[in-house]
Amino acid sequence: MVEQAETVTSVRHAKWREFWDNRARKGSEYVGRLGEPVNNQTLKIESLLRAKLSPIEYYVEGMDFGCGPGRFLPLLSNHCGHLWAVDLVPFALQQAKQRALNVSTIEAAFPLKFSWDKSRISFLWVCLVFQHIVDDDIFARTTAELTRVLVPGARVLILDNATDKASHVKPRGPEVLAKVLKLRSGWTHTRITINSRPNDHWLIDGRAT
Repeated sequence: MVEQAETVTSVRHAKWREFWDNRARKGSEYVGRLGEPVNNQTLKIESLLRAKLSPIEYYVEGMDFGCGPGRFLPLLSNHCGHLWAVDLVPFALQQAKQRALNVSTIEAAFPLKFSWDKSRISFLWVCLVFQHIVDDDIFARTTAELTRVLVPGARVLILDNATDKASHVKPRGPEVLAKVLKLRSGWTHTRITINSRPNDHWLIDGRAT
């Protein structure tokens, strides 16, 4: 039964990899199903990040999980000694590794498993990723592995969907995300607008336990 479930989940993982590969190849020409140009979205999110990260804020090792082509890596690289860009699409990772000199790429697989024995990530950025992991098993294993590699007190910033009801999106809410990533008490969540609908996403900001 377990082996059968693994097979079904792996097939779903492969389909999503193909989907995101096709999307990555569209690059800046991609337009969302609600008519939202990706470039407009990127500018809004970059502005959000700049407001959240002070000019002197620095982390030894950071991670952009689900980095895609690395649109936020140039900004994040100014705040991290080294950045790990993680994605399941090789084509996107080829682009991401060219975004900054201090970036190394990791191709994600199912189940997600990093090669490090000990925690080492002091900054984690997850932008518009968890909402697309509609499979609860993949979600649980993925967040568990991310939690494992976070050092105590690591800064965690998550941008995730708050309103979309499409079949390929599963918003879980800030409380669920904060719980699975084991954020310390005092974490915050704010409704923000990055697409065409007001307050369409959550921004979660906290520290790992």
